[in-house]
Amino acid sequence: MFEKRVEARCRKKDRYVREVCAVFVSLRDVGLEQIRTGMAWWYREYAHEQATQERLVYRDEEDAAKAARRGLWKDPKAMPAGAWRTGR
Repeated sequence: MFEKRVEARCRKKDRYVREVCAVFVSLRDVGLEQIRTGMAWWYREYAHEQATQERLVYRDEEDAAKAARRGLWKDPKAMPAGAWRTGR
C-alpha cells in the first residue's frame, strides 16, 4: 500500500549520541514538510550546519506558515518545547 522509499541522511550525533538526520520519503524532506504545514519549528540551533540554500528555504517556509497561521501558528502564544521547559 505505502511502498515508499525512505532515506535518513545522518550527518552527526548530538550530545546524547543520537543521530541527527534529515528524513526523506520519496525524495521529499519530511522535516521541511512539517515546517511548511506548521507542525514543527525550524530548529535554529543547527541552522549553521545547513547549506545556505537549505537554511533559507527552511526559514522562508516557517515564515510563510506563521504568516498564514497554519498548524501550531494558529496559537498566538505557540512556544517550542525547549523554551517551555526552560520557563517552568
